[in-house]
Amino acid sequence: TEQDELERRLDTQRQILLQEYQNFLLEDLLTISEYYISQIVNRGYWHFSEYVEILRKPLTLPAVATAVRAALKQIRLDVLVHGNVLAEEASSSAALLANAFEQLGSQQLFDIPQQVVLKLPEDIETIFEIDISGETSAQLDSCTANLYQVGAVSIFERDACLRLVCRMADPSAFQCLRTQEQLGYTVEARYWSENDVAGLCVEIQGDRLTPFEVDLRIEAWLESFEMDLRRMSEEEFVRNLEGLLGEETRRYIRLDQETQQHWTEIRRGNSRFDWTEKSVEALKALQHKDVLDFFSRYLSAKA
Repeated sequence: TEQDELERRLDTQRQILLQEYQNFLLEDLLTISEYYISQIVNRGYWHFSEYVEILRKPLTLPAVATAVRAALKQIRLDVLVHGNVLAEEASSSAALLANAFEQLGSQQLFDIPQQVVLKLPEDIETIFEIDISGETSAQLDSCTANLYQVGAVSIFERDACLRLVCRMADPSAFQCLRTQEQLGYTVEARYWSENDVAGLCVEIQGDRLTPFEVDLRIEAWLESFEMDLRRMSEEEFVRNLEGLLGEETRRYIRLDQETQQHWTEIRRGNSRFDWTEKSVEALKALQHKDVLDFFSRYLSAKA
């Protein structure tokens, strides 16, 4: 019957999702590391093992329908219609979506719960160590990720300093920790952000040293990187700054890239749509001293 066919397709999707979650620890260690960073700084997130526990149980269509209606009991609907359309067409599209949710019994959600990111304790290290070798034999090496939290991206001057530091840090870390010290086959220093809280993240995957020893080498590199920043000539500083400005002001190649930027503004709840412009203004105003002061306050060993 049609009901049996729907139940069969539902169970097929359940098994596919279950297999994906069960295979999570077979992903590359950088992906697993980034996942656990999100787990640490975002309280209330489900662990993948909790999804596995739920998906192991058979599902029925009535149970899924009940759960979906409960989840959509109150919603806030933001609609972005972007492209070659008229205002009337955009409003019509939004009305269709709103009507669909109303048919499910959804009511308007006025107060959106704020995403809270855990602020790591100052003046001490927070160390999270997990050994997954007992759960899978596929992982033969280790991954060390050092996260240096800075703060909310809404402070444009500070975020501009962070973006520039991260841009210069990546080739420096690769040259020191990968090329010279050969600590791992994957070495990167990148701009990290989670729910509009940002920082510097240095990640190394390899099997040469233990995570504890790799951590010490990352800290040593960070000290040498600070010295390089202080010795950097004004000409080199300007070249790095102009390179970042070129990336930030590059025209969108595809419509979906611009759409994603607009949607980011909507998600933030301010709908100002001038975030990029203000970020560029902050970058253009940066001085070498600003970056050095920023590094001393947020990233140096004595910060």
